[in-house]
Amino acid sequence: MSYIRQARSSFDKPTLLTLPREIRDLIYISVLQSPNDPPSSPQSTGPRITKHYHRIQYPVPSRPQNASAGLVGCNRQIRSEIREVIQRKAAILDCKLDFMIRDLDVWPTWVLFPGPTKRIRKWDVNIRVFDAAESADQFCGSSGPALLFAPLLKLLNEFFHHGPQFFYKEPLNAAIHVDTLYVTISLDKSEADSPWDLLVQKRIFANVSTELSDIASKGALTGKVDTIRLFTCMDGREVCKEIEVGNVELSQELASYWASCGPWDSFPLEC
Repeated sequence: MSYIRQARSSFDKPTLLTLPREIRDLIYISVLQSPNDPPSSPQSTGPRITKHYHRIQYPVPSRPQNASAGLVGCNRQIRSEIREVIQRKAAILDCKLDFMIRDLDVWPTWVLFPGPTKRIRKWDVNIRVFDAAESADQFCGSSGPALLFAPLLKLLNEFFHHGPQFFYKEPLNAAIHVDTLYVTISLDKSEADSPWDLLVQKRIFANVSTELSDIASKGALTGKVDTIRLFTCMDGREVCKEIEVGNVELSQELASYWASCGPWDSFPLEC
């Protein structure tokens, strides 16, 4: 009987908890860095709600589903190990936010968020522009920031003020730090082959670069982001620009500079 039990045990399949801790950590990291697919278009985003005057179409529910959500509910040991990995491996964890734009409406969707963390190595913000010819004018302001930069700056500020959940009034107990903010600009694939749309894409890229440089120079991201990198692909060629975030205090000029964007009744600039 002893021999039979030993024979059976030799054929037992290993479980997650019987694997060495080093292997489990690699599995956890793989799960934490597995993104969801973004919505294919504004029409396929599911339930959305708006807040205040901004035409931001927030997802329902507003809190993103952490990539770790499926594992932390297994048992206490796995939950504890997942939290340890998120804190110990923050230097290699990334986040991804999809940001669709059509005219003046924007649809933010978290594609990847590992879980509660104080540090993010890379935050990818993918700006996808639909109906580019009609949307391009919203990126350009003749005497100040263009209309679309109001919701973009608002979302950035909300993230650093109270984390990835879109609706929450209390500030974070510990600030989030992003090593590199990657902003990618692309047009809807059905439009990207038009020569006119390529000119529009160059115009959008130039204006986003100008506005992000101005935000960084006025101290809005000081202590929150180390570097901003802006990307796009035109004519099969990758175009990129790096924007340094200086160590400057938040400028009072920033509030007046963005005043033309509209009322900032829910925009805590000095958080």
